[in-house]
Amino acid sequence: MNIFLRHGEVKNPKDILYYNIPGYELSERGMSQAEHAAEILLDDFKIEQIISSPLLRARQTSEIVRKKLNIEFSISEKITEWDGLFNWKGYTFNEITETNEYSIYNEDPTKLNTNETFFETFQRVDELYKNNKNTLFVTHQDTIRSFMFYKLKSKAFNEDKPGHCDLQYLENDTLQKHTNPV
Repeated sequence: MNIFLRHGEVKNPKDILYYNIPGYELSERGMSQAEHAAEILLDDFKIEQIISSPLLRARQTSEIVRKKLNIEFSISEKITEWDGLFNWKGYTFNEITETNEYSIYNEDPTKLNTNETFFETFQRVDELYKNNKNTLFVTHQDTIRSFMFYKLKSKAFNEDKPGHCDLQYLENDTLQKHTNPV
């Protein structure tokens, strides 16, 4: 079984969209969230490998989980952040909510005119997903959302957004979730 884990909470004192800005690391809470997710994975799942997004927050989450599971992790660009956020990079969340794109993002983000469509994100993730077994993919909210939306042929993109260090996986073509309480 393959499982998706969204990275832990990030230190973000300016409350900006950090996207791929270097240096955005896990907060103390994010580290605790990753520890909790690792405990669930150790107790309830058979994970043989971890594949992480190359972004710092995902790598740090992967490292915490790796230590608990005593397995190595590798990096793949295929599960990096969705590339549609570049227009908002560095803006505060209040500034982002004032843009026309934000209302589209909230209503139906598949209609956004972006560098990378959500379907293209799904395709790159699905390729990796199909070629691996018993793998934990440590990645990002919109990357997971795009995969689940297209894989499950969902009607609403904005359902089932993973929170920080939430686990999501497919079982009998149904989305299963472990919400992180930390």
